[in-house]
Amino acid sequence: MKRLAIIDGKSVFYRGYYAMPGLSTRDGTPTGGVYGFAAMSLELIKKLEPDYVCVAWDKPKTNIRKRREIYPEYKAGRKAAPPDFYAQIPILHELLEALSWPLYELDDYEADDIMGTLARQAEAEGLETCLISSDLDMLQCLAPNTHMYALKKGFSQIELYKPEDFERKYEIDVEQFLDLKSLKGDSSDNIPGVPGVGEKGAIKLLQEYRTLDGVYEHIDDLKGALQKKLIEGRESAYMSKEIARLFCDAPIDLDLPAMDIRDLDTVRLKEMLQQLEFHSLLRNLPEHMRVVETEIEHKSEADTLKLALFDDAAHTSLLMAEQALVLCYGEKLYVASDRAQYHEVTPQQIADVIKNVSMITHDGAALCHYLLKHDIELPMSLYDIRQAAFLLDPLRRSHELANVTHYDGEDVGVHLAELWAEYDREQTEFEKLPELKKVAYDIDFPLIPILARMEHRGIILDTKQLDAMNKELSEEIASITREMYDMVGHEFNIGSPAQLAEVLYTK
Repeated sequence: MKRLAIIDGKSVFYRGYYAMPGLSTRDGTPTGGVYGFAAMSLELIKKLEPDYVCVAWDKPKTNIRKRREIYPEYKAGRKAAPPDFYAQIPILHELLEALSWPLYELDDYEADDIMGTLARQAEAEGLETCLISSDLDMLQCLAPNTHMYALKKGFSQIELYKPEDFERKYEIDVEQFLDLKSLKGDSSDNIPGVPGVGEKGAIKLLQEYRTLDGVYEHIDDLKGALQKKLIEGRESAYMSKEIARLFCDAPIDLDLPAMDIRDLDTVRLKEMLQQLEFHSLLRNLPEHMRVVETEIEHKSEADTLKLALFDDAAHTSLLMAEQALVLCYGEKLYVASDRAQYHEVTPQQIADVIKNVSMITHDGAALCHYLLKHDIELPMSLYDIRQAAFLLDPLRRSHELANVTHYDGEDVGVHLAELWAEYDREQTEFEKLPELKKVAYDIDFPLIPILARMEHRGIILDTKQLDAMNKELSEEIASITREMYDMVGHEFNIGSPAQLAEVLYTK
């Protein structure tokens, strides 16, 4: 059976926005919502392995127009999201285009209406449909081949609903869910239901009388306050049913070729993820979304440094250079004094160069440890691209080599070429931020060799004294633990937050 995944775009994006606050690119463009959406969606794609994917969206301003005609207070009182929430939506739409996932939005139809319409068509076509949303209205769509993946909390809790899961949880049939909402209402959408009737009471009524009509057909069998609430809330209940019902007649057709998950430009997707600086997502893409070797545009000579023989001429040229780029890659050391070529060198070959030439590297600590291991004097002047990247963009998720260079391969020439480019970019940024540049050059960079020497030399430990302290503290901890058990009356796992909470707040 072919599988279709329909994503409630706004719902997932909203969760991403609040799960990743403050995330932005180096130029300050906010990307938390986009990252959260992409991370969540791609993880689900890996797990569900669908053949088709599409995204439903709430069209701004007009999507609830039809329901507002029925009930003007529908979704009233909702606060507008911050400006950077809306600023990210065009970026998300761009990413969806790169993923080749069609986006559907319509006047007078909310995202869940669009999802319901497509789900019914997919069910009729014999497809398995996975609805991904935090909106439980989608439970109306459950069918033998239509399931819901409900986002419960952040991105860590996802609850699968099949018809049997729904019936086990609510103790009513899926067909009764709309009548349940009609009676109990929905505060998140400002649907009133019957004032005073909650979920438990509504479920009990539906277990007895099956439908909303059945409840009112037997209204005389009910007594007291409940009967009074139902009589007074009859009009509200039926109005609530009308606005809570999914409009599964949206003018949209199930276009499976457009939703084909394998029909995408992987190079464009890679470029988009690099532009957004989503390097961890790029490394963990599903297999069909990765760029294969034949698709990679071969870099021109201007983009990649070429490996050259380190001879006397190269040695002399290095000694005359003002600065050189040095990269420790694995157990090897590479150096480049210009933008066209680089050399693989031994520690001894680079020793006198380091004394005389200003060094640029990606990881100053790694370079210093390498040199100290080979008894080579550390450089007098050191520029650390990774540390500079952190100063300029402390919110970036990682400053490792692959994230700074945007390249995950083994070609050292590509890494060096991109490091030169990153160094140039950082120099431009530092010129705009002279105070930050002062921090880098006067504090951070000079400290790197000092800290490296301290780490290399290490410290002296009095192991006997530490053993004595360990024994003393262990005995004290054991004594306190026994005292805690005596106070509670039984043993429990002190390291378990759940068991500790049970002891402190319940018992």
